[in-house]
Amino acid sequence: MPIGTIESLDLEGRGVLHHEGKTIFIDAALPGEQVDFSVYRRKPTFEKAQISRLIRASAEELWATVDCAVLAAAGTRFALRVE
Repeated sequence: MPIGTIESLDLEGRGVLHHEGKTIFIDAALPGEQVDFSVYRRKPTFEKAQISRLIRASAEELWATVDCAVLAAAGTRFALRVE
């Protein structure tokens, strides 16, 4: 699976990275995270993907895991901002 580092967020809150000449929009990703990703929609100039494996978390965020089968099945993540 391809690996990349999230560069920014788009207007819909998806992580953005560039890989092999294409812009990749990654669901539930944050700037600074390094991720393995799997593409679920391919277009000529961009792709949409989801995180397969979080390699390095963003230094700016603390993530909490929610023990809920429904949320886990949906791949939902919640952010807790520590300031």
